[in-house]
Amino acid sequence: MRKIYGVLSMILDSAVASSRVAVNVATDAKLPRLPASEHVYLNHRQVEDLAAAAGEFRTFLAPKAACSGTTTSGAGCSTLPWLPRPLPTSASRRTSCGTAASLAIASGADVKVVQMMLGHTTATMALDHYGHLFPDRLDEVAEQMAAGRAAALAKAA
Repeated sequence: MRKIYGVLSMILDSAVASSRVAVNVATDAKLPRLPASEHVYLNHRQVEDLAAAAGEFRTFLAPKAACSGTTTSGAGCSTLPWLPRPLPTSASRRTSCGTAASLAIASGADVKVVQMMLGHTTATMALDHYGHLFPDRLDEVAEQMAAGRAAALAKAA
């Protein structure tokens, strides 16, 4: 629908420029919000199965970037050794980067590590994309803070 709107808006812009119509009524049209897309991430077993399914192409495991970002070393997220290249058509660049992020976060990576690994300009960008994957650790942090406070007070007494 957005593509159709874009084409219609360009046609009406042209019509306004050629004085065929007075105004482009599509200029400020409110389009419906896009539904949130489903996030698809592979687990370690699925990544291995995907690599096995690549058959003879398994030797091409991740020599090139599968996502647009690069790390500080200049390597993209798919330089991780378990991302098969070429990726099967059912796997997208977004899926491979999302998989890299989800596995890294599950392994304890913080947002700065994810940012550098995927080549995001800022940690905010990494959080915008993958913030939902970080576990809620409020209780854990509160317990650690209480333990630290108790230890400091016991030491002072």
